Amino acid sequence: MTRNTEGGYGEAHAALAHATRSQILGYLKDKDYVRAGQIAIDLDIANSTLSGHLRTLRQAGLVVSRQVGTEVQYRANLTTIEDLILSLQGFLRR
Repeated sequence: MTRNTEGGYGEAHAALAHATRSQILGYLKDKDYVRAGQIAIDLDIANSTLSGHLRTLRQAGLVVSRQVGTEVQYRANLTTIEDLILSLQGFLRR
């Protein structure tokens, strides 16, 4: 970890700094679990590229995944996103 991502929500901020990851999170925010392949199709992202972005989002706690048979499904982790928003609001009040 670099000093910019240590502790707190640094990883989440870093993950959201990439436009494609923000797009993925926006896509997932109103959906339940979605197959990775469907995300790739709907957002026109290569599977290999999507895999890396989903890994980063998962490590930052912004998405959760589950295995169903041979497929992996993802959904936005709204609890973490809401906590991140509250953290930013607190930062603005200081």
